[in-house]
Amino acid sequence: MSRPPSPPSLLGIDSGLTVTKAVVFDLDGRALGVGSAPARNRVLRSRWVEKDPTQQWHDTAGAVRTAIAAAGVDPASIEAVGLTGHGDGVYLIGEDGLPVRPALPSLDTRAHEVVARWRRNGVADRALALAGELPFPQHAPAMLVWLREHEPGVLERTRWVLSAKDWLKLQLTGTVTTDPTDASAGFTDVRGQGYAPALRALYGLEEVEGKLPPIVPPTEPVGQVRPEAAAETGIPAGTPVPSGLHDIAAASVGSGATEPGEMLMVAGTYSVNQVLGDRPVVDGRWLCRSWLRPGRWAHMSTSPTSATNTEWAAAGHRLQPPHAHRPDPRAAAVDQPAAGGRRHPLAALEPALRGRAGTAGVGRGRAGGWRARRGPVRGCRGRPLRLHRGCRGAGGAGRTAPPARPGPDQRAGGRVRGVPRHRPLPAAALAPPAVSPAVEPERGADGRRGFRSGSSW
Repeated sequence: MSRPPSPPSLLGIDSGLTVTKAVVFDLDGRALGVGSAPARNRVLRSRWVEKDPTQQWHDTAGAVRTAIAAAGVDPASIEAVGLTGHGDGVYLIGEDGLPVRPALPSLDTRAHEVVARWRRNGVADRALALAGELPFPQHAPAMLVWLREHEPGVLERTRWVLSAKDWLKLQLTGTVTTDPTDASAGFTDVRGQGYAPALRALYGLEEVEGKLPPIVPPTEPVGQVRPEAAAETGIPAGTPVPSGLHDIAAASVGSGATEPGEMLMVAGTYSVNQVLGDRPVVDGRWLCRSWLRPGRWAHMSTSPTSATNTEWAAAGHRLQPPHAHRPDPRAAAVDQPAAGGRRHPLAALEPALRGRAGTAGVGRGRAGGWRARRGPVRGCRGRPLRLHRGCRGAGGAGRTAPPARPGPDQRAGGRVRGVPRHRPLPAAALAPPAVSPAVEPERGADGRRGFRSGSSW
């Protein structure tokens, strides 16, 4: 007797800096099955972090197979595949569709000297006015300039400069596209929201013209699962795949923070305070990028000092049980010493903790405590908006919160939620209560507890 057909379902894939997740959902948004795989970031030396894109694809395919098996659904019931992934960094792909070199994820800061040079000669200030953000070491333009200066021939062999989710989309469908949320990480006009030749000229990267992927709205289908990808993942060939979007944009959709003035806090590998606006508010203290819909902008204050040193601080103050996972501090890999060096684990996070150049946020964070601040700021709708109090220092979500509208709640997500005693920290630092819907945590392949993109406190 054959089993009844499975009801329609959807598959979501999130390629993060700590773990890659795959989740099968029913059409009401309930998770039916989850699979995961560690991100496999390789720390080569101080500031240098790379990953193998081909291995990343195989790990993603394995997570998808696990999710489908755990869901117990007929793969034919999967009606579409949604993709998201970490932002910034670069995946350089050749004419043959294969990686030219290992990817540089947004944990790599080897381009810090390029950024310092741009700050001295005025390039950074001109980029802020046009792109809506100051360059930083994890920024694709800075990474590309570093590669041109230190690895001659790499850019000449490159056909496409992609982000994490766009590389996986290429593997799934054979098509090359990006979306507005990832495209705006360095090369787009913050107001026009399209590629800006003046920015390429400003960075001295005219040769990148033609190597940036076409921009397609996040929800628009761009291809179908290829037979080769179907064999590896278990997703039926021909399943539609839309353009996808940056992971923080996806988290704001999943948490319901989708209107101008609403704030999202994410405490994952990076801490992110995001506030949506109906006009761009450009300020060197945060990133101003395109969002899911035209005429919407995401204002993001970011810091790579989130889950890793929050867990360190919690362990030091006995806020979690002794057997809880203590992450390898090299996961942040901001300032790790060379082989043989002996330094305190938090040395890996020192540049961001001290507010030095090399972090996207600005200001001076302090290890050992949570600080809060707020004040009036004229924000997204032209009237005074409240600068919501944000977590700072150990595990803080960026040192400056973008302008947010006063409201009854703020929403947040990320791996820090996996430790129950961490959850009161952002609530204590915010004036409104933080809301926690019924979301089940997931455990990554490396044993770390985390939450799917879009979850909230």
